Amino acid sequence: MAVQSIRPDVSALSFMLYDRAMHPELFEGVCHKNLSTPTWAATISICHGGHVAAFRTLRGQLTEVAGHPTSEELPTRGQKVNFRIQAGREATIELPGPIRVHFSSHVDTVDPAVFTELNEELVAVSSTAWMAYSFQSAQRLRPQPLSIIQVDAQPSSLLVNAFHTFPDNFAVLRTQSLYEIDGE
Repeated sequence: MAVQSIRPDVSALSFMLYDRAMHPELFEGVCHKNLSTPTWAATISICHGGHVAAFRTLRGQLTEVAGHPTSEELPTRGQKVNFRIQAGREATIELPGPIRVHFSSHVDTVDPAVFTELNEELVAVSSTAWMAYSFQSAQRLRPQPLSIIQVDAQPSSLLVNAFHTFPDNFAVLRTQSLYEIDGE
């Protein structure tokens, strides 16, 4: 009998960026946090495959969806970017406003012993992380899937670093998003 993991297969993940708000019920968020400065506000949620970040300024809203399974349809209205997250990917998106988003992702697939060591290091970091969530493991002999998010908030920028582990694939998805606002 096969045991279904809470995480999707790491090879089926995608990154999407929207120039609008997305309905929160489209994502199975397990925890979220808010942060803000006088020029922007953000809500970041950890989901089963990765995370969702809603970034709002006086001129509009962006929604980043990182780690969403490509098999699950999301609306295309307002979608500015959509690509599969593979071994490594970078993108810079210039949006009216003027807002720039720099996104990079990397999937590290390693052998089981190395994954166990990486996971132990991430578990230690999770206790001091800005936000972290440990999912229930589908297999008792594998580590629990873990998501960690660190942020650096400045008056005209937000940097989001995320780590999501995929024990069934012995993989770690690392993403970094930098939102920059010019002249707001």
